Amino acid sequence: MNQSKFFTTQAEASGNQLTTIEEQILLIETTRNQNETFEVLEKGNKVLKELQMEVNIERWERISDDMKEMK
Repeated sequence: MNQSKFFTTQAEASGNQLTTIEEQILLIETTRNQNETFEVLEKGNKVLKELQMEVNIERWERISDDMKEMK
């Protein structure tokens, strides 16, 4: 009986440890995914800012004037 109880206790402890490890792995994967998402968003924002700097009102007006002259 004592041996059976010991094995049951050990099995429960092992199960709890496995659950803890699985939770830790899930947290690591979630954090990694969040970091990748932030990196992509930062790069996207940088590209968007660069494009917005290129497309300014003066450039638009110049292109519009050029198009009017061509007509």
